[in-house]
Amino acid sequence: MGSWLQLPEMSWLVNNSEPFDKCYIGAAPELEEEHVFCGQMSAMYLFSEALSTHQICAIHRLGPGYQSQFRFDGEASSSLPENLKRVLYDGKLSSAIVFMYNPVATDSQLCLQAAPKGNISFFVHTPHALMLQDVKAITTYSIHSTLNSIGGIQVRIKFKYVGSFNYKIVATIIGFVCDLVENSPTVQQHMIQNKAFLVISYLLQKASRDHITEEVLLSFLNLTKYLVTVNNSNSELLLKQLLDHILFNPALWIYTPTVVQTKLFTYLATDFWQILKSTVMYVASALSCRQCIL
Repeated sequence: MGSWLQLPEMSWLVNNSEPFDKCYIGAAPELEEEHVFCGQMSAMYLFSEALSTHQICAIHRLGPGYQSQFRFDGEASSSLPENLKRVLYDGKLSSAIVFMYNPVATDSQLCLQAAPKGNISFFVHTPHALMLQDVKAITTYSIHSTLNSIGGIQVRIKFKYVGSFNYKIVATIIGFVCDLVENSPTVQQHMIQNKAFLVISYLLQKASRDHITEEVLLSFLNLTKYLVTVNNSNSELLLKQLLDHILFNPALWIYTPTVVQTKLFTYLATDFWQILKSTVMYVASALSCRQCIL
């Protein structure tokens, strides 16, 4: 994200009755190479009213990836202050959009007008923009969509099974899988259907215990905390599989480094029991595990 360097005051004399038949964004009409913008552009907006300092600041806080119409405050990050949310989503910005272009709304070499349909139109024809010469729309996809496009989490597990374990990347892979579980309901369903934690436990037991590091344990513990606190249709089954096949599996941890065992058993003896006070799930399994530890 860039930083706001200056706010220039400019006078632009425009005759309201004067028609404009062309508008160039990022280039002069002659398309001379030295006068053409080179780089990446995100969403482009034209407003029918001058923006206030507070509005500019709030838009800047949304970041370069914002591509919507300032209509729904739920799309903003939870870290955005309430006063900035009010500035963005009071309806003034949305209703003042003259045109809006973004890399997602494209059709071949056309960048489609994406302003709210109810806004006043200043155009004789629909103002779709033509991307000239070497301009290309670059579309990015979330890691969850990308993973699903190649077959889902079960493919990732097969990759892990076929490939050899690397000391440096095991913690990264486990953390990656745990992050996917936290952020994608589709991945959660795949994990349940394929009994992924059973597969992961089996692979870790086959590998050297040196691969089960503090980072690996921390990823599992963070996922446990998430599954206990979240309330959805997948969390209960995922938590049961995680506890049964990973945390409550003595064969997985018995030969791990002492510091890893200490952290695991400390968590089970303290934090985990605090969590169990608010839920009755898996008490029998927990007691059985505690007996094994003792």
